[in-house]
Amino acid sequence: MTLVLLHGALASGSQLGGLAARLGRPGAHAPDLAGHGARPAEPMTLERFVDDALTDEPADLVGYSLGGYVALAAAIAYPERVRRVVTIATKLAWTPEVAAAEARRLDPDHLAERHPGPGWRPLVEHTAAFLTGLGTAPPLDVDRIACPALVLVGDADTMVTREECEDAVRRISGARLGVLPGQPHQYERMDLDVLAPPIADFLR
Repeated sequence: MTLVLLHGALASGSQLGGLAARLGRPGAHAPDLAGHGARPAEPMTLERFVDDALTDEPADLVGYSLGGYVALAAAIAYPERVRRVVTIATKLAWTPEVAAAEARRLDPDHLAERHPGPGWRPLVEHTAAFLTGLGTAPPLDVDRIACPALVLVGDADTMVTREECEDAVRRISGARLGVLPGQPHQYERMDLDVLAPPIADFLR
C-alpha cells in the first residue's frame, strides 16, 4: 500500500523524513506541495494541494498540520483514492479571527534551508493569503469521509484544541482520537518516539 506523507505550511516533503524512517517506510512518497520546497512560489489553493497528495493508486495519507487538512480534503473529494487518513496537529476550526492570527504568526527565519534562494518571501505571502482564505471558506465537510481516520493532537498544542479534534472524530464514521502526551504543535519539537507508534499501529 502506498504511503503519502504531507508536510506542513512553510515546509517541504523532507520535513517528514524522520517519521517515514520510524514507520519503517523510508521510501514513502513525500511530495513538496505547490509553492513549497523546490517548487516555484505560486498562489496556493486547496484543490492544487489535493492534486499533489494523490497517487495513481489508493493510498494512506499522513499529514502534519496543513498536510492533515489536505489529506482530509482529498478523502472528501476522492474517496476511491484514499484508503486511510492520519492527521497530526491539524487545525480544523477556522474563523476569520483565527486565520488572521495565524497569518500574523508566520515566521520566515527558518525558511532559507528548506527553500533556497529568494523564494521564501512569496512563499510567506502566498501562505498568509491561503490561511486568510481558510477563515472565510466553508469548513471541511468531514461527515462525508468514509475511510478510517486517526486524528492526533498533542496535549501541549497551543494552536489546535482537543475540542475541535473531538468534534471531527464524532463526525467521521469510524474515526478515533489520539492525544499525544507532552507534544506541542511544532513538528520540530515533537518526540518521534511518541508520535510514530500510534500511526504505525493505525496503518497496520
